[in-house]
Amino acid sequence: MGNQAHARARGNRTPASADQAIERETQRERDKGASGDLVIERELVLATMPRGHDEVRLTLVHAKARGREVSWLSLREHYKDAAGTWRPGRKGISIRMTEVQPIADALRRVLSGEPIEDTSDLDAMFREGRG
Repeated sequence: MGNQAHARARGNRTPASADQAIERETQRERDKGASGDLVIERELVLATMPRGHDEVRLTLVHAKARGREVSWLSLREHYKDAAGTWRPGRKGISIRMTEVQPIADALRRVLSGEPIEDTSDLDAMFREGRG
């Protein structure tokens, strides 16, 4: 079973039109990067979650900036335009890979049902960038 089939089985969806829109946007970023700016090399949609008529996507982005490879997670709302094409919305956040571990640890604590009364240890993890 492919990744898209797995996503559908979990209740998430990755429509083919979304993949096409991402590829077009990625090509635009590549073209823009010809002048030495940030060049998006690959975007991998990890999850999609319906939200009304829109959807929220968690995307892993790989890029090059000034000769260095960089990666981050993007959590962003997407909407369908008048032509039915999925477009990234204004609401969203980019998470540096160095920030992922403390966020994942905090989410694990929340999802485990563990009572969280004091967040000072979580605050310290974020300040130190560790998990």
